[in-house]
Amino acid sequence: MSKRNLSDVLGQLEQLQSMLEGSKRKRSAFKADLDLETLFAHVKTALAAPGATAISVGNAILDQLPFTPGSLPFSAVENEDIKFKSKTLRFIKEKAATAKGLSGTFSRVLNILGLHWNRKAETSRRTMIDLFLLDAVNGGTDGGEDVVSDKDLIVYPEFQIKGTKIAETLTVHGYIDYVVGSSGNDDKEDRVARLKLGTTELRGACCIIEAKQDESFGAGEGQAIAEFAAAARTFKQKIYGVLTDGDRWRFFFIPQPFDGLFYHCAEIFTIQDHKNVIAAAVRSFVGGELPPFFALPS
Repeated sequence: MSKRNLSDVLGQLEQLQSMLEGSKRKRSAFKADLDLETLFAHVKTALAAPGATAISVGNAILDQLPFTPGSLPFSAVENEDIKFKSKTLRFIKEKAATAKGLSGTFSRVLNILGLHWNRKAETSRRTMIDLFLLDAVNGGTDGGEDVVSDKDLIVYPEFQIKGTKIAETLTVHGYIDYVVGSSGNDDKEDRVARLKLGTTELRGACCIIEAKQDESFGAGEGQAIAEFAAAARTFKQKIYGVLTDGDRWRFFFIPQPFDGLFYHCAEIFTIQDHKNVIAAAVRSFVGGELPPFFALPS
C-alpha cells in the first residue's frame, strides 16, 4: 500500500469526487474505468484491518484506481477542455483532383461494405476504417495486384497511453483506437511472429486514428486532439491524426516539438464524395508525411 500522508489522501480524494461529479460524459468515462466491486472489497478489508485509520482507508481507495486522480480518461475530454492554439491546413483542390484512390481489391471490398454493412455501431464502423488502413500500410498497390508490402509498419489497435501531461492543467490517459508506427525490427519473420503473438512493441508512431459513432463525431474532437497530443509527448515525434466515423473523415497534424499548437483541415471529407482524397491522405499519414494537397499555412 502507498504511504501518502493525510493531506495527499484528502487532496486526491477531493479530485476524485470532483471528477465523478463532472459532466455526463466525464461521469460515464470514469465509471467505465472503475471496477467498483474490487474497489469496495479493498475498502472493506482496509476498514476491518487492526488500527485502521482515515489515511489507511484513503490509501486503499487510491491504490485501486486505474488512474491518478486529476488525470482524465481520453473519453472524458470534451471540446472545451482543449485550450491549444490551432491553425488551418490549406486544402489544395487542384492537387486533390489527381489523388490516387483505393487499390482495386480494397475498392471492391468498399463497394460490398456499402451495399451490405450496417454501420450503426462504432465497432461496425471500424471495418470501414480497417479497409483504408490496410490499403495504406500496403502502399496502395495499383490495379488490385496481389502485392503485399514488407515495410516495417505496425497497426496497433487499442494502444494504451498512461498518464501524460499535455497542458499545464490537463493530464490524460487511456486507449487510442489505432496507432500506426514502426517496431524498429528489420527481421521480417521475427516481426510477423511477434505480431501473431501480440508481443510487438512500437518504437515510433506517426499516425493516430480515433473512431467515433455517427452521433458522437462532432463531440469527439477534443478527445481526438488529446490523444494526438499525448502521442506526440509520448513518442516525441510528429503526429498525423485522423478523426472519423467511417464515413466522415477529418485530418490533423501535430508538429514536433509540441508546444500547444496543432493544425487541422477545416474540410470534412466523406467516402461518398471524397474516397480518393481519404485514401491518399491516410496513405501519406501512415508514411509520416502530409499529402501534396494539404499545405501548412504560410
